[in-house]
Amino acid sequence: MNPNFLKILLSTIFLCYSNLSISQGAIKDSVLLDIPNIGKLGGAHMLNWALDKEENKIYLYAYSHVRGSQFISSVEEMEAAKREHDSKGFFGKMFSSMAKDNMYNDTTIPVVMEGVVSTQDLTATETKRNLFHKIEELPEGKKVFFRPKENVIDITGFETGTGLEYHYNDLNTAYKYAPQLDKELLSLTEMKFKGEGLLGLKNIKPWMISRKAFFRYVPFKGYMSETEKKDLINLKDNPELDGYEVVRDSDNAIGKNHIVWFVKEKDDSDYKMLSFNEETQETKIQSFTFDTPRKPKVTSKVVYNKNLEPTGFVTVFGYHKKGKKSETYTKTDFDMLYTDASGNIKVQTKFSHGTEKKYKRVVSPILLIDQGDNTLKIVNNHQLSLLSSTFEIFTLNKDGVLNVETSEDFFKVEGETKRNYYNYLVDFNSIDKMGEYYVIRKDNIENTTVPSSDPNSSLPQKVTNYKGYNFTLLDGTFKPIKFGALHSSFNERESFSFQDIELTNNRYVMLAERAGRYFLTTITPDEGVATISLETEYGKKSSSKLYFGSYMHDFALVNEDKKELYILHQYYTKAQTGEKILDKAAIVKVAY
Repeated sequence: MNPNFLKILLSTIFLCYSNLSISQGAIKDSVLLDIPNIGKLGGAHMLNWALDKEENKIYLYAYSHVRGSQFISSVEEMEAAKREHDSKGFFGKMFSSMAKDNMYNDTTIPVVMEGVVSTQDLTATETKRNLFHKIEELPEGKKVFFRPKENVIDITGFETGTGLEYHYNDLNTAYKYAPQLDKELLSLTEMKFKGEGLLGLKNIKPWMISRKAFFRYVPFKGYMSETEKKDLINLKDNPELDGYEVVRDSDNAIGKNHIVWFVKEKDDSDYKMLSFNEETQETKIQSFTFDTPRKPKVTSKVVYNKNLEPTGFVTVFGYHKKGKKSETYTKTDFDMLYTDASGNIKVQTKFSHGTEKKYKRVVSPILLIDQGDNTLKIVNNHQLSLLSSTFEIFTLNKDGVLNVETSEDFFKVEGETKRNYYNYLVDFNSIDKMGEYYVIRKDNIENTTVPSSDPNSSLPQKVTNYKGYNFTLLDGTFKPIKFGALHSSFNERESFSFQDIELTNNRYVMLAERAGRYFLTTITPDEGVATISLETEYGKKSSSKLYFGSYMHDFALVNEDKKELYILHQYYTKAQTGEKILDKAAIVKVAY
């Protein structure tokens, strides 16, 4: 343990308790911690944390690296060398130093510091640091020792001759609660268009591209998150798709199963559906032709069962103006194709909806639920015009029989508040099951333009503003019954991150973070939706970025038994090189 660091921590904690301003009753405690100099620039370049198994301690891990040499020797040889060095005079030591500079190769050596904080009162109890060597095989009886590079920042405890006990692959041996090395943090596969030429605009093809992130040791940089990008398959590299083009926004996925639609060039009556399995790398192509041009109205929409487990995809074709002389279809006729996740057909049927005057956008599903026996319950946005819609719930069976259960305006009055819940449901971002209820979140996003930041350009610049988010509680029949919204103009160019804290049969708790600010939402059937800001003086002064490595899903620690969570604020300074380094962190304990 470094007693100087512990002293800094404890004195800092004492000062924080006497000066903190708490603005919300949910906040129970907080503390500010100094991150000492642990690397070549001081501070740390990354921080992550974890609760111990008993959830009595918080383990903080700070990462950096130093420049120096690693060499193989034995304890006896090191002690003998030290005695010889101490017996030399001034010029002898000088020549020995010059010789050493030529003997050892300078390299980057990772440094990790572990700090332990009690969850009971947020006091720092201990800390330890380690350098990790990169020698792959050691002779019997030998160890690795460290020699710092001259004229670098002084790191107390890592002087010449410091033994390096652990290889960099032994991080989880040295630190039990550090992130698992080489663990996959994120996996995302999606369809992207790639082209050739300088601007990538020639011979554009649809590719399935995989992106993965891992927590790793990266040479010359230390421990950090590292991403891998891989081109999996060119979807057009199949003779069956010659002369076909991708239907816009028709790609979707359930797990490792992906689906994409293609339409024949200049023939809107000829479609193909491509299914691709990411694990087996197998593709399957199925053809669907009509006797008249048809237009996709819904493409590859995910279907769920009542427990919100995905069961497949739905695609709906409707009226196309090129087929207006068809004797087979009227304007109100639709074709529905329901497949499982692998693209195998479960239901293919024809149904009618709308009127001769209102038919273009009358089937716009908000949510699709498989009720069993291949009967779908569809929560629908029945669009009457560009400015008018009806909230609709209907069932559709495998024979194409449609039964409307609910049809009403997108409005509900709560007290003196009139809610337009179109803005709460249509194109929602997430859905969770809460007992017999369902919770929907929709992000409030505004796309706009601003004058270009380039003085040489007169074209407006497209920007996205994240204005907040809306919550809706649906009953067991999927009717909306409770609403709530957060509106925040603080750093609205930054998006929100979300973490589920609790989900039971009658309570849902969610934490949101944006630009270093936190918001806690609680939803119950009786009390509805309530959101509070977890604001302290620490949050106002902290960095707008949380850097746990680029891809950490859960940014808060949660003790479910005590119904407590812990949030983190980070503070950065800049080194002389301009690199951002972490020098302080604040922990806030919150009751939920």
